[in-house]
Amino acid sequence: MIKILWFTRSRKHRVISHWWEGFRKEVSKMADVTLAMIPAEKETKTSLQEQKEYEKLVPLLKDASEINKRFDIIYNESPAAFLDIPWRDVTIPKTILMNDQHGVHVKEYFHRAFYANKFNILVTTYKNALNEFHPDLEAQFKVIWLPFAVDPEIFKDYKLDKKIGCLNIGIINEKIYPLRHKSNIQLKNSPWYKRVERPPERFKGAKWPINNDYAKLINSAKITITDSSVYHYPVLKFFEIPACNSVLCSNYFKELGELGFIPNENMLEVKKTDNIKEIVLKMLKNNNLEKISEAGYKLIHTKHTLQIRAQEFIFNLEKLQ
Repeated sequence: MIKILWFTRSRKHRVISHWWEGFRKEVSKMADVTLAMIPAEKETKTSLQEQKEYEKLVPLLKDASEINKRFDIIYNESPAAFLDIPWRDVTIPKTILMNDQHGVHVKEYFHRAFYANKFNILVTTYKNALNEFHPDLEAQFKVIWLPFAVDPEIFKDYKLDKKIGCLNIGIINEKIYPLRHKSNIQLKNSPWYKRVERPPERFKGAKWPINNDYAKLINSAKITITDSSVYHYPVLKFFEIPACNSVLCSNYFKELGELGFIPNENMLEVKKTDNIKEIVLKMLKNNNLEKISEAGYKLIHTKHTLQIRAQEFIFNLEKLQ
């Protein structure tokens, strides 16, 4: 069994904590995982316990020779943290996760990791964006593609009545998510349309539905709109929506095809230049809508669950050692 020293930070305040915590849980079933987790913010209930657990590990984290002796591989999924670890002296394979790939700070973190701290394996959530933003890293270092995935115990078909014709969830910043923004403008006065805004990451309270409530919201919609952002990222919503037996409606791009999505077969394609209201209204009356929904549901539950992704992750780590 592969021994992983796993660097992370508590993300329980994040709206997609089910991915971060769920993926780690599934990997831990197949590998010997030692967790080095920076605690959550002070206002969270378990931050004191997390702080004590992290402090116990601090002596180990400062001892590169002990790390080399006790573990087979490093996995760091929090690249902006752990900057004081003696990385250059850690000689076992060192893996780091790249999620969002745009921005000056991202380039700074990863150039430091690979060129100064001698990491040698890059795990990327978004494969094709890597060539656009970091072609030097893709050319010189080993790469593992780790797309998002869903927990099938949360994201499933709850058999709810489809009371919502078309749902639009998440952030709709026009500069980042132009298709979501345009969809909201065109559809907002339609009686069959529902818009649910996502709060900031460090939100307090229960205004945004999370976990099962979030999945049930999606499950109650015939069609759910999202987009890839201007960066063409296959964000988590591309997996959550069809997993809940709602038809994914979005722009189409190369990486979606590589993940198994096919327009008019297991998703609906719309472009920013389209009359989105006309297309959605037409599809709500289409007898094939349920068949498309079922095909999307099958795709996610046979290829993109946390269990499957964890198996792929372990296989790739072992292959690259």
